[in-house]
Amino acid sequence: MTSFEEAGTEETVTCLHMTFYHPCQEDKMMFRCLNFRRREQVRADEMPKFGRDSNICRYNLMDTRVSRIQFALQFYRKMNRIKNKSFLLKTLRFLYSGTIG
Repeated sequence: MTSFEEAGTEETVTCLHMTFYHPCQEDKMMFRCLNFRRREQVRADEMPKFGRDSNICRYNLMDTRVSRIQFALQFYRKMNRIKNKSFLLKTLRFLYSGTIG
């Protein structure tokens, strides 16, 4: 093998920072199952789900008014854009699209 074949593959890491807010968080503790201080890696082909059902959702929201699956993130890369990844926020009520990068 040549040194080119043995060289490590360069990986571009994209970060998504999320802020959660609930007006009654101190009373309801809706986000108590989320670990905000820990960084996590999610594969680009996964759709991390947020909701009440711990069997389906990777991130649990603790409120009876939350749907079994409240929302999910779907990551994708737009054509001809190497650096930036985009995401869709899929919910039962609306669809939000944004770009990370």
